[in-house]
Amino acid sequence: MQQLKASWWLVACFAAVCGQNWGQIPGALKHVSASVNYVWGVNSGDQIFICPNPCTGQWTHIPGLLKQIDAGEMEVWGVNSNDDIYKRNVDGSGSWIQLPGKLKHVSASGNGYIWGVNS
Repeated sequence: MQQLKASWWLVACFAAVCGQNWGQIPGALKHVSASVNYVWGVNSGDQIFICPNPCTGQWTHIPGLLKQIDAGEMEVWGVNSNDDIYKRNVDGSGSWIQLPGKLKHVSASGNGYIWGVNS
């Protein structure tokens, strides 16, 4: 797994740590989602990255391509450019599993509920 090389910063604030202050974290992502223990994101090339939470910029590349991603309690969910739906363990272990159907955007919430829009 390769580390993400960044040319600009992802801006983040962890409410319990910094209150109203925002800090910059290295990364070049178009979409980001945080679970309790991991931050996931995708860049402009749809490449997927994970960072332990709290993230200090040590992004690790995860194989696959997704245009959008959302981290839940146990799994991370995403959709690719063909609107195919995928999930895997939120810690990055295992492989992507494709699920039936098509979605434009997916959202993982607590208690295993997954939400999505198809248009």
